[in-house]
Amino acid sequence: MPPLSPIQLDDAVLVQASSRIVSCELDGEAVLLDPQAGLYFGLNDVGAAIWSMLASPCRLGDLCGSIVSRFDVDDDTCRDDVKTLVEELLARGLAVFVAARE
Repeated sequence: MPPLSPIQLDDAVLVQASSRIVSCELDGEAVLLDPQAGLYFGLNDVGAAIWSMLASPCRLGDLCGSIVSRFDVDDDTCRDDVKTLVEELLARGLAVFVAARE
């Protein structure tokens, strides 16, 4: 599979799990299925926690705040890792941008 193009993500952007993705939790981890593409993806416990939060629209800062409070990780590392995962989810169509409500 070719490398994905980077997606610019900042704190003001709302992101949510794509409604077409089927997912389940297995032993604290998550398995995502994209039936359209016929591909599945696995997420570790931290990724599964992020995926769970993306059930409703969420900002990057909110995701990071929750992860820092639940796992042993510093703010900078968390921010980099969460941003990388969310960008990949967006690039693969597993998550989508959501319009902010005024």
